[in-house]
Amino acid sequence: EEVGQADLSQGKFLFLEDVQDPGNVGTIIRTADAAGFTGVIVSDKSADIYSLKTLRSMQGSHFHLPIYRMSSQALLEKAKKAAIPVLATTLSKDSVDYRELPPIENFVLVMGNEGQGISPLMTESADQLAHISMKGQA
Repeated sequence: EEVGQADLSQGKFLFLEDVQDPGNVGTIIRTADAAGFTGVIVSDKSADIYSLKTLRSMQGSHFHLPIYRMSSQALLEKAKKAAIPVLATTLSKDSVDYRELPPIENFVLVMGNEGQGISPLMTESADQLAHISMKGQA
């Protein structure tokens, strides 16, 4: 974990904004590894990546996927400086189905807190708001 040292200029990064449950943090990091993300950035208010539950949930992904920690504000500033779009997941009326987005090679994808979603700062500052439409009855 390198605090604030992520180079966002190239790659696909996942930002976990204030995700509270250690098991969720670990599972999402493992999924990012499986999906080929370049790195994961965990907000300073997210669960500890070194907790036993998080480490178990990551199942070793932390050995080959860089994990960084920084605030939402710092992430937004770094992304803007690197000219990398920030895509934030939310169920707001302004979000679009992720399948409607054009292909993007370099980006930061933001996933928010389990109960509150993304912060108002992220809602206002993200370049694109997106959601994953649910099929079926879930």
